[in-house]
Amino acid sequence: MKKLMFLLALSLALLAIPAVADTGILVEYPDGTADTFCVRTESKLSGYGLLQKSKFSTEWSASSSFGRLLCKVNGIGTDVKGTSCEFNGEFWGFFLKSGSTWEFSPVGLESQGDCWDGRFTSFIGHYCAQGGDLIALKFGDGSKKPKETIFTDVCRQYVQIGKVSATVGSRKKAVSQGATIKDAKPASPLAFEVKVQNGANGPDFDNVELSLVIEGLDIDSVEDIGRLGPGNDDEEMFEEEVPDDAEDGTYPAFIKVTGTDTSGNVHKAEISFSIEVERKRHELKLIEAGTQQEVGCLLPAEVSFTVANYGRSDEKKARINFSTTDSFSGLDFSVDSGSEYFNSARIGLTGQGTKEIRLSVYDSQGKLQDEQVILTSYEGCQEPEPRTTSQAQPVNTNDQTPAQVFQSTPETAAKNDDTEKRMMFMAILTGYGVLLILTAAVIAIMRR
Repeated sequence: MKKLMFLLALSLALLAIPAVADTGILVEYPDGTADTFCVRTESKLSGYGLLQKSKFSTEWSASSSFGRLLCKVNGIGTDVKGTSCEFNGEFWGFFLKSGSTWEFSPVGLESQGDCWDGRFTSFIGHYCAQGGDLIALKFGDGSKKPKETIFTDVCRQYVQIGKVSATVGSRKKAVSQGATIKDAKPASPLAFEVKVQNGANGPDFDNVELSLVIEGLDIDSVEDIGRLGPGNDDEEMFEEEVPDDAEDGTYPAFIKVTGTDTSGNVHKAEISFSIEVERKRHELKLIEAGTQQEVGCLLPAEVSFTVANYGRSDEKKARINFSTTDSFSGLDFSVDSGSEYFNSARIGLTGQGTKEIRLSVYDSQGKLQDEQVILTSYEGCQEPEPRTTSQAQPVNTNDQTPAQVFQSTPETAAKNDDTEKRMMFMAILTGYGVLLILTAAVIAIMRR
């Protein structure tokens, strides 16, 4: 009997707990873009309460006997006017998915009555969230239905894109569905920080991938997140650059996350926005500049450089200057819009050590556009050492005292050799002379 009473009490307690279910929301904007969100709700939650639990920012009229009216979603719509919204022929239409088609709801998102019974022929009550419902909000005149969407496109796709921010140059801003990111220019760095989330009741994902696509700018990047468990999140960074030849215009962009759970089911989420690129009238950039690491004596530094014209205007009278601590020179040139100019120059250097060469680029209006400093090592020229003549120096030896022995150079050795030869020749001549004198004396004696 006690067990029966316990089971009865437990059953009553469970009946008192509201049923929890997922309701999908599709929001379609006037420009054709759309956004979705899956809300885990309790039963008998009104449409107003449902949207309050979603990620969408909404503005409502004051409450009346007909409830509140939805005037704006994410800042788009008409202004609030008391218990209604200003009407200019367009409004936020409220649709419900019935089978495979969208139907215009016969009741509103909120009223003072009870929940609607779900029959499209009934006009009593207000909408209340039901498990598996898919609703749509579309701004327009009510003549067109929302785009084709199924419940599993919105709900039970537990992997979601959370906070997204974009940094263009040095400026950072939040990215929301349908936003336009401005201030991008050719060669501008683009960075996107993206948070990916898996719901607390989500499945265990074996493979999660995050991708960034910017159409028309040739940007298509993928980050492999890998495993993402229930209730976990991950932050990824995309670092890109606007192409040098990007034209003025607005480029569609998408961030998508795809996750495959352990059962093989694929879950997706996406946010779409746009990048606005604007070329300046004058914009010259030194994209390359360099010289040899070391410069020898009396040689100039060979400086090579490339200037890119990212501006809208052709530069017919551009100039680049080269300056060091003790020299200055320049070169005039022209470069068309979207083109590059390559050349080199010889820069004279003096002194010794590390030398700075500053390159300064000016547009046709004489305005400084870009500067770079490059370094080189200049050896300079060494002063020649004075020539010294070798002098004989006395060298004492252990076995010759006090006689002096002199060192000699190859030149002195050659001179000594010549002297010895002359002395030998003179000795020979002297010998012959003596012999002749003796012979003559002998002959004279014999004649006597």
